[in-house]
Amino acid sequence: MKQLEKGVNVVQSSSTGRVLDAAATLLGICGIRTYEGEPAMKLESAARNSIRIVDLPLVFKKQKNQEFLCLTRPSFFWGFMNF
Repeated sequence: MKQLEKGVNVVQSSSTGRVLDAAATLLGICGIRTYEGEPAMKLESAARNSIRIVDLPLVFKKQKNQEFLCLTRPSFFWGFMNF
């Protein structure tokens, strides 16, 4: 905990990879991950090869610490309602 409090040898990360994993699974692109990053890579490949352009609604919320948090629920809900 002291390491976290002091910020020593700590890397900030996000759960973006897990969101992309979920999107790839829900879209039927990659249901079983056999290596790290596979669902995201397959999702990107599918998006690049798609003939349909989709503008997903991205919603950001400003946190008290002045950082922004991307809310994923609106995008997933929009995706379920439009596909």
